[in-house]
Amino acid sequence: MKKTITVLATIALISSCASPIQTDSRPPDALTEAPTGSFASRFEQAREDPDQAARFEALLAALPKGGELHTHLSGAVRVDELLRIAKQKGELLAFAHNQTEFCGFANGHLKLDEGFDPKVAPAVCQALPFTYKTVAEVEQAANPVLLDSVHDVLTIEHNEGDDERSKFKQFRRAFGALDALTDNPDNIGDLVASVMNDAYRHRVSYLELMLNPIGRKRVAMVGNKYQEVVVPIADTLDIIQQAINQTNATLRTRWHSDGRYLPAGTKPGSWPGAWPQPVEVRVVIAGLRTRFAQPGDRAGSNQANGPKFPAIECVNNICPHRLKQAFYLAASGNHDLVVGIDLVGLPEVDYASGRIPDLPIEDVLSDLRKQFGDAPIKLHTGETLEPARSRHVAEAVELGARRLGHAFALATDQGAQDAVCRYRVPLEISLTSNYRLNLVSRIADHPFDDFYRGTTCGTAGVHHPVSLNTDDAGMFQTDMTKEFILAVTTFDLSWDETKQLALNGLLYGFMNRDDKAALVNRWRDEIRALEKSWQW
Repeated sequence: MKKTITVLATIALISSCASPIQTDSRPPDALTEAPTGSFASRFEQAREDPDQAARFEALLAALPKGGELHTHLSGAVRVDELLRIAKQKGELLAFAHNQTEFCGFANGHLKLDEGFDPKVAPAVCQALPFTYKTVAEVEQAANPVLLDSVHDVLTIEHNEGDDERSKFKQFRRAFGALDALTDNPDNIGDLVASVMNDAYRHRVSYLELMLNPIGRKRVAMVGNKYQEVVVPIADTLDIIQQAINQTNATLRTRWHSDGRYLPAGTKPGSWPGAWPQPVEVRVVIAGLRTRFAQPGDRAGSNQANGPKFPAIECVNNICPHRLKQAFYLAASGNHDLVVGIDLVGLPEVDYASGRIPDLPIEDVLSDLRKQFGDAPIKLHTGETLEPARSRHVAEAVELGARRLGHAFALATDQGAQDAVCRYRVPLEISLTSNYRLNLVSRIADHPFDDFYRGTTCGTAGVHHPVSLNTDDAGMFQTDMTKEFILAVTTFDLSWDETKQLALNGLLYGFMNRDDKAALVNRWRDEIRALEKSWQW
């Protein structure tokens, strides 16, 4: 079976990395523009000159950064934006431990006069005494201790004791506090719009948002009281698509006023027909392996003329497991918005006896491929310092992963290197995330340099396919400009290497070939314009 899966992985990788413009088998300077001569030289000089640091960072801020392939919607939004959305939607903030420690958001529509309700408040709030506050009450309080607690819980700092030994306690606590706000489909559109605006601000043209539209719940009036009800998958995806369309309509207008580059002759307010939207967004359905092994929920729409998904619809109240639903949506040609699947979690924990139905995961995936066709899969793997868990990287390749999230353990595991290097599996690298979660004590210790410049694969000078990402931009207080500044200044990247890193975020995306070609062409137009117009 593993030999079969490996062949599938090879075919899938070739398909996903191919482009009608270039392939990834040539040296990096063949993938970018011809050497820029004086511009590249000035770039090198500015990178090394402390007096030009501000101007150099301004250039990296203006750099068209291609795509971001590893960003969790639930962790991507800044705290101030989360509070704005919560305030707008009437969400409450819950505090425990002497009523001063923030422990999560709660839906304000549910009755609050009946004492503590575990359906309302996050589980971590179950330590009494316990209280609710509105966002306005927290923001207007004379003592900032409540607001400081919100920021402390929802952001992760380096060296605050959050690592594998603590089972990432602070990290898990932050996501637990976010769940009631970010899992509510009525808030998802606002979250998507916020992340898109940040992407536009940092010159990112393509986003793959990791989220799970399966099993979302909203608070609705049922009979004479508010209850949580499951929202059909199609309705959640429709909310996301509407938010994308509305945000891009605004960004198309802003593009002109912001002085962004458009081809000569483009009329103000118009948009070139051959160009993609300002920020193209696709969804990668992400979830714990155990969650995907559970039965699914209603897939169709409640709307009379809304989209239907008959192949995964529930029959007699019996629904297929979530992985089957996700695979159907992500399979080629089934949905324009959903382009892939992301599996999260530790295999030895998630696939313990009795926690996955009937078959090992490789057999489940094989059966789904036969039933629905190919669906791009990526895996979180190797985000670890534990030697015993480094094997997960090689196992992910065997499962047919087209990309690997983090793959930090690749640096110290020969078997993992052999698997990843043989098939040139793209790596999704998140420098700040790995630093904040204490995988490295400083950015300079990160194996990014060995990954990107090919030395891990024994082919120095031939760049391994690597993309740069934020992972959870809001939680880690970062953005794509900061990530590029870190990578370029820490590892002394040349101008060609910097451009290649930006382009990789498009080359290894799961979007279809035509969309990829259009995005790459626009990126090339913008790079030429930047090189031509930049004043050192």
